[in-house]
Amino acid sequence: MGTNYYLVNERRPEQKLHIGKSSAGWCFALHVWTDQEDPLKLYPRSWSDWVDLICEKVNTHLIHDEYGKEITLPRLLHIVAGRKHPISFDEIDWKKHYSVTEEGFHQLNQSERGPNNLLRHGVDVQTGRIIIMPDQPVTTTGAKWNVDIQEWVMYEKEV
Repeated sequence: MGTNYYLVNERRPEQKLHIGKSSAGWCFALHVWTDQEDPLKLYPRSWSDWVDLICEKVNTHLIHDEYGKEITLPRLLHIVAGRKHPISFDEIDWKKHYSVTEEGFHQLNQSERGPNNLLRHGVDVQTGRIIIMPDQPVTTTGAKWNVDIQEWVMYEKEV
């Protein structure tokens, strides 16, 4: 479970751009575009691009979470960059808590070790895209969920 964040046009709230997703224990999943997806380079390609865009749109746009709550830029900065987990990867008893080894856990979750004791999705170094397999059921310790690839790669187009 996590929370999605959007840059929302104040005058036309249906026009919003997905900034990314915050999930407990994970690095912030920043939504960026590639040259192939956006050859005109209209959309952010990095965190600094996002900050520039948010600052540029400060008089016409707001940051909202998926529940409609307004988020300040300093709060978003903390959500994105101030994340950490108190338990080191090396302190986790993977077999006890997840019934698999650490390697097995990462395979099941398409994850890898990230900074600050957080998990992160693997990244394809050629495209810069998060590696998530669409419609692949993932099962671990009785929990089952399907990853909707559209949540990660699509954005709501302006009307």
